[in-house]
Amino acid sequence: MNSVEAEDLMATLVSAYVWVASSDEGVAGIEFEKFKRVFVESPFATQIAPEDLTPVRHAFKDMVSLFEENFEKAMQLTQKRLKGYSNSPMISEEIYRISRAAVVADLNIKEVEETVLKTISEALGRATT
Repeated sequence: MNSVEAEDLMATLVSAYVWVASSDEGVAGIEFEKFKRVFVESPFATQIAPEDLTPVRHAFKDMVSLFEENFEKAMQLTQKRLKGYSNSPMISEEIYRISRAAVVADLNIKEVEETVLKTISEALGRATT
């Protein structure tokens, strides 16, 4: 994976996570720390040094701002990014795993979050149950 592909994937991982996290009541300040924990475990995060997550932090803050300012536009951007990985089963599973972590992180699964996860799954071309 070259650096441009890695940046695109990072942006997609961030977008999907923030979409789920912001779907209920907005994104709490500690949410980046939760995202960071699952992100650094990703086999696809090898282009980003775990000790310098500044680009990831900026992407995260930018997506949070976009979701707060224009939820519809942020959702459409995220869906477009997700569709770019619909033919990549391993990457799709990782995007979904990280997205799901946003729900698990707050230990309070809400119906709206499950709906967003289903939409993410469908955009990725995953089978839904």
